[in-house]
Amino acid sequence: MIKLEQLTKKFEQETVLDQIDLEIPDQKIFGIIGTSGAGKSTLIRLINGLEQPTSGRVILPPEVKISMIFQSYALLRSKTVYENIELALRFDATPKQDYPQKITAILAYVGLENKAAAYPAELSGGQKQRVGIARALVTNPALLLCDEITSALDPQAKKMILRLLQKINREFQTTIVLVTHEMDVIKEICDEVAVIHQGKIVERQTTTQLFLTPQSPITQTFLADIIYPTKPPHSLQSVYYVLLDFAHYRALQTANLNGYIYDSQTLTLNGQRYFSLYYVTSDAAAIAYLQQNALRCEVQP
Repeated sequence: MIKLEQLTKKFEQETVLDQIDLEIPDQKIFGIIGTSGAGKSTLIRLINGLEQPTSGRVILPPEVKISMIFQSYALLRSKTVYENIELALRFDATPKQDYPQKITAILAYVGLENKAAAYPAELSGGQKQRVGIARALVTNPALLLCDEITSALDPQAKKMILRLLQKINREFQTTIVLVTHEMDVIKEICDEVAVIHQGKIVERQTTTQLFLTPQSPITQTFLADIIYPTKPPHSLQSVYYVLLDFAHYRALQTANLNGYIYDSQTLTLNGQRYFSLYYVTSDAAAIAYLQQNALRCEVQP
């Protein structure tokens, strides 16, 4: 487990991280999400030791091996794919005679066995990021830190990279810390997530809980396009935001209540379907039904 205790980082007079307390469990994919400038990249650099805290501390398991994957790929343009991965083995003091077997195996694992002699300029963005992942994995790390690694990728490449991270976590039990500003990335692969805003952790939940019951205003803003349907005009009275699982949504459709659905949206989490909707009613029996059966039922101002 990674523990952050009262972790603070200042650059001159600016406080970038302010007394962060956070525990990250082993063998999970843990997401850290925030807007640009929230402090998330600084946080991951403190975990990796690339920055030192102003105060507080990072507590890691003894002799844990850490690798990092960067948004910009961080590949040397003058070296081949094979040579870029070889650099990690050199820094890890791996015996030179083991290089060919390890590099060949890891390239096959990420699906780039035919790209060993290629240069970065000859690769797509998704292929470059897979080289970055191969370089990070070749030393068998227990902790993999990912800093905005999908933000520059097209949707197909992003999906491939996320599937690869899930495979790594599942097959090697690697703890993965994933920093991103993309809520769809969190939704796709993270087990748990912390939301960082203005240098503070404002919320930490399982991914399912975060999407179904976001607590902080910044989290609700992040989720607006994903979980909230089109909001009715303010002129419409007696509007309720309602969140239902599949069974209760079907029951609502046949409940013969005195009210109607203004708009709805489907959300799938861990293979389960949920329905968020705005329901218009001033009928006491309908309101009581919604409050009894919904995961969330909130009157709208």
